[in-house]
Amino acid sequence: MKKLTIAIFLVPMLLFAQSVWNGTIDINSWYTGNESATTYTLTTAEQLAGLAQLVNNGTATFSGKAITLGANIALNDTNAQGGWRKWNESNAPANKWIPIGNAANNFKGKFDGNSKVVSGLYINNSNADYQGLFGVASDGSISNLGLTGFYLAGGKYAGSIVGFTHCMASNNNDTQYCSDGVMRNYGALHDNRDGKTYKIVIIGTQIWMAENLNYNVNGSKCHKDLESNCNTYGRLYDWNTAITACPIGWHLSSYDEWYTLIMTIDYSMAGKKLKAINGWNTNDGTDNYGFSALPAGNYSITYGFSDIYGSGYWWNTREYDTTQAWMWMMSNGTNSMSSIRSNKSNLFSVRCLKD
Repeated sequence: MKKLTIAIFLVPMLLFAQSVWNGTIDINSWYTGNESATTYTLTTAEQLAGLAQLVNNGTATFSGKAITLGANIALNDTNAQGGWRKWNESNAPANKWIPIGNAANNFKGKFDGNSKVVSGLYINNSNADYQGLFGVASDGSISNLGLTGFYLAGGKYAGSIVGFTHCMASNNNDTQYCSDGVMRNYGALHDNRDGKTYKIVIIGTQIWMAENLNYNVNGSKCHKDLESNCNTYGRLYDWNTAITACPIGWHLSSYDEWYTLIMTIDYSMAGKKLKAINGWNTNDGTDNYGFSALPAGNYSITYGFSDIYGSGYWWNTREYDTTQAWMWMMSNGTNSMSSIRSNKSNLFSVRCLKD
């Protein structure tokens, strides 16, 4: 199987199609009689389901052809059954999705989401591998596609957009990163205060910096006062400085926003899955989502600099009292993350979150 090139920009917006999928399949309005066409535009959920049928039964792989999404697609009403956040194995909406492409018949075309959003995806197939909006895709591209309000339970190789591709964190480069099995384009945050540019990634409905903040301001230091450490690991900030350190349009994340990130990933494995694959003493991270967390260590008034290469600590906005505040941390050899508190005068890392 050839490698699939995927550059998806997940749009964290709740947008819906004009009508919800009626559960039927439509191949006649766009494909039948137009088999020799090289471009197709899909505007309904019924047509998207038709694409799945054509690929899955081996009728067409769409290799060398381009498909564009011409409208937002609602596979289910996201308010049904108490709302999509309450969907589970026993509380299901009306329509169950069959992924586009399987192990025998891959999707191989170019799929341009055209900045449209698919909402209401429901898959409950814990015994089946290759589950997602697309099941198995190769030798093509999937781009500019948003997904929101979904429930997915699958076996091996389950991902929200694509269940299986060949992408891993080791495939990351300066412009693309592997996230949830899909190669995506990094976004960019330009800090007009000092001209620095940071990579940004989308995880769930949140947009995060993929690097620690490195804005030089009173109340911050480079680890061991070495500029090279700032260039790699970002600066360390006291809490009062961290609160206002992010660029306009971005903010120091709250305790709950970090918790949302952790739960989106996997509470028991978030540390392992968010760590960069290099830069740690043990290099035990898998960086499944392009977050590339690095162990910048810390600075305390009492003990000075410590723990670089061993642990990463990130302030959040939650205060414990007038002298202490909370942060989230991850360490070598641990899979999960911990919430701890520290004196506000101590220095830790900052990851900014888009407003």
